[in-house]
Amino acid sequence: MWGLVRSAQAESPGTFALVDCAADPAALVRFPAVLDHPQVALRGDLALVPRLAATRGAAALLPPRTPARLEPTGSSLDALAFAAAPDAGRQPGPGEYGSSSAPPA
Repeated sequence: MWGLVRSAQAESPGTFALVDCAADPAALVRFPAVLDHPQVALRGDLALVPRLAATRGAAALLPPRTPARLEPTGSSLDALAFAAAPDAGRQPGPGEYGSSSAPPA
């Protein structure tokens, strides 16, 4: 359903609102202002709307000057860290795919 409504919102901005009220339609009475937002989730006494926000400094995820790879340290995109990759220069083996950000020689 979410994808269908998002497609309709893209074609007709301001016409559709996507409200996830978790089986409590009466929650709309408590939050009439939420209908000004294109998407909202109502949970108890909270009205949640999607927002993008920086969670750490821009320099926090700069790649090191040595070979490295990204590794998850948790379950969100904010939980990514560079780890040493000493085998970064080896050629891919059978069934493996390799890529490089370095220009071809």
